[in-house]
Amino acid sequence: MATVTTSQAEQLLAGRVICPRCGAALLASSPQCRYCKQLLAAPAAAATPMETPTVFEVVVYGKPITQGSMKRGRGGGLVHSNEALHPWRQAIEDALREKYWHPGWEPITQAVSADLIVTVPRPKSAPKNAVTYPTSHSTGDSDKYPRAVCDAASPKPPSSKSGAGLGLIKNGPNANRPHFRLLADDSLVVEWGTGPVKTFPRPHHTHQGALGEPGIRVRFTVLGDPEPLSDHPGHGPG
Repeated sequence: MATVTTSQAEQLLAGRVICPRCGAALLASSPQCRYCKQLLAAPAAAATPMETPTVFEVVVYGKPITQGSMKRGRGGGLVHSNEALHPWRQAIEDALREKYWHPGWEPITQAVSADLIVTVPRPKSAPKNAVTYPTSHSTGDSDKYPRAVCDAASPKPPSSKSGAGLGLIKNGPNANRPHFRLLADDSLVVEWGTGPVKTFPRPHHTHQGALGEPGIRVRFTVLGDPEPLSDHPGHGPG
């Protein structure tokens, strides 16, 4: 009787499955065993690696909050003067988590460009049917909206040495969970494309990216390796 080596057996069984009832070797595509009629499980699909997108965009509804002025807190430290700022930043972070978090997520560490369209509430004093720019003091300073957005996208983790940074989330749907960091640091935002743009809601908007109610539309785009620019005098300021 001819003997079958281990390598030959492996070749014979390649592309086959073993019946769990009678032990027969069958084609992997067989729906059931041809000998004992045991039904066979369908072959599992091959796992595909999850690709990390290069564009991250969310819409967050609610009154946009600026980030700027600080004041002394009860303990003597500096805190933000607007108490609505932290819930607003958390809402942005929650939206980013819901859309982009997955097991094994790691914060972005490459340079990004950002686009931000801020739809602010229209004052009751605004002309009823006229389209106007949001220039009143109540609509906030355009340059202070990105600060809140960028900090929401890159909450600082606790430091093992100083203890500084954010611990677990205190309130909301993600309470008692670690903060989600889309960006490893807000210094990764090296350029702004569209925005920050400030507009009233549709139909009194002054920008096509306006929402139908107060909120923001923010997009972060991961940049590739930079290319050297010409040093011709016609390029750049001067």
